[in-house]
Amino acid sequence: MKLKYILCFLGVLVVFYTVLSIGLQQKDIFISEYVVGSKAVTLQEDSTIFDSTAASATSTVEQTDPVPEPETVPTSYLIDDFEVIFQESELPTGCEITAMTMVLNYYGFDVDKVTMATEYLPILPYTLYYDDYGTLIGNDLYNYFLGDPATTGGVTCGAGAITFASNSYLESQDSTLTAVDMTGIEPSEMYEYVRQGIPVMVFVTIGMVDREITQEWYTVDGRLCNYSTSDHGAVLIGYTDDTVTLADPISGIYECGRQQFESVIESRNRQCVILMDSSSDQLTNERADDSIEAYATDPNSDYSDSDSGLGYSYDEALELPAEYIND
Repeated sequence: MKLKYILCFLGVLVVFYTVLSIGLQQKDIFISEYVVGSKAVTLQEDSTIFDSTAASATSTVEQTDPVPEPETVPTSYLIDDFEVIFQESELPTGCEITAMTMVLNYYGFDVDKVTMATEYLPILPYTLYYDDYGTLIGNDLYNYFLGDPATTGGVTCGAGAITFASNSYLESQDSTLTAVDMTGIEPSEMYEYVRQGIPVMVFVTIGMVDREITQEWYTVDGRLCNYSTSDHGAVLIGYTDDTVTLADPISGIYECGRQQFESVIESRNRQCVILMDSSSDQLTNERADDSIEAYATDPNSDYSDSDSGLGYSYDEALELPAEYIND
């Protein structure tokens, strides 16, 4: 009887163990599937996020217009095939008018330096004297060439004289070009004109040496004039970050340091002359318009002053001897 109960008890244990084992196996399977499923979901979600981001990035690239590169201003420029005219031997002191003749030839005008000097350049003698107040008085160096450019005794002239001579010639040719006195503009503006293919006639020194004043006086209307034996005229035709290129009526085409060039033109009050087309919108600079009125002086105007004026006309002045008065 006891054996029967023992066998039944063992049978129940076997059944319980079997059921328990099966349950545990099912639990492991469920847990494994859950973990695997969760990882799959996570991977799938990550993949979706990645793909979405990539798609968004791709979409952004495709929809954004390419950014245009900024326009760069050339740091160097040179006007090619600019022909040099030498002042010697006909005009030993006529460098300024020779330089301007180069510019006229560049624009296609068939005119020579001697014609410009003898027929169009306003000239007065280099005459100096002291007035009753002890002030040294002389002719207008800015608007006239003082002396004779065909001799070694000639002195120099300023931008006003070159502007007047150029416009007198251009008018005789019925040209729409106008010579513009741009005295006072910054060097950067000069370089910008060159970059546009516009040569700039500049007032410098021979060999670009530092300027030392030789003589100084006042005109009858109170304008201070001075000159140096090194005063010179040339044409600016090129530039780089460190140098400038000039067409020089003595040296030909040569380069010099940009810093020294800017120092020299500063000592010459940044005098310069360009040619512009008066029939286009190019000639709109108010300063340029003013300079034409102020400096393109009529050489036949009467130079007279009640106290210390010269009291003679242009034609009479040409017949006066030059007086060299030193302080």
